[in-house]
Amino acid sequence: MRCLVVYFSRKGYTAAYAKNIAAQQHADLLELRTPERTRGIAGFWWCGRFGMLRREMPLCPLSIDPSAYERVVLCAPVWVFSMAAPMWAFLRRYGRQISSLDCVLLHFSSPMRYSRTLKQIDHILGKPHHTFTSVQCVLGHILREKSFPTLSK
Repeated sequence: MRCLVVYFSRKGYTAAYAKNIAAQQHADLLELRTPERTRGIAGFWWCGRFGMLRREMPLCPLSIDPSAYERVVLCAPVWVFSMAAPMWAFLRRYGRQISSLDCVLLHFSSPMRYSRTLKQIDHILGKPHHTFTSVQCVLGHILREKSFPTLSK
């Protein structure tokens, strides 16, 4: 089964986690990029604005077609209690083309279900996600990981 790990990382923490998953799964790796400012203190505030307003962030063109894969693992940081803005843009553009989605959210808080975020993801996909893992990550250090069962629609 061909697998693609898709991630967006502002500071590199999500990138490291995604690369580890890709190596373990023998999967291809796709980093999402945006023309918006995301680095440094100004980038932190700019990304927070997108998060608070629940707006998508524009994406640069992709180097890989996600529809060519049977399974996609989405590794996303959490901004303001929801998935990062570039990931929403990716899902809205390519979600219906994804056969099976495993979702991984990295955040500072203790592992949570993120039920509302997952319901929104399922709505975009038009079907339930396959798996969900909540990862507590502080300054690049993984403190706890917890997998949750798929929510029923």
